[in-house]
Amino acid sequence: MARRYSIEGPDKHLYEFDAPEDASKDAVMGYAKQLFDRRQESLKTAGMGEAFKGGAKRMLGSLETGVSGIFGAEEAAKEGQARQEAITEKSGASLAKVKDVFNQKGLFPALVKLSVKSQVLFQNNFLTLVSV
Repeated sequence: MARRYSIEGPDKHLYEFDAPEDASKDAVMGYAKQLFDRRQESLKTAGMGEAFKGGAKRMLGSLETGVSGIFGAEEAAKEGQARQEAITEKSGASLAKVKDVFNQKGLFPALVKLSVKSQVLFQNNFLTLVSV
């Protein structure tokens, strides 16, 4: 029979999973660390080059879907979805941390986190544009 575990990680995210009743503490903590590491990897955002390349592919893919949708909407939608799934570049921003703050602390702290994140993104993009 499985036992349900809820472990708060160093990132304050609650990791919930099932493990066998006879699992050792080391095994449970090892699995929790794997979940933490996987989550941290998924939260990483791309550098400016990768973000620009991925953004351009997404924009052009959406444009292509829109134009081809004139001639066959269902087929264009399927092809557009396949194109989007094939894009491997990460985006330059992630709202996962804002979502976590919202789930843990509520709306106002999430809005504060979002405004700070938006300022940093704007500053980083502005600095990049100025230095070009």
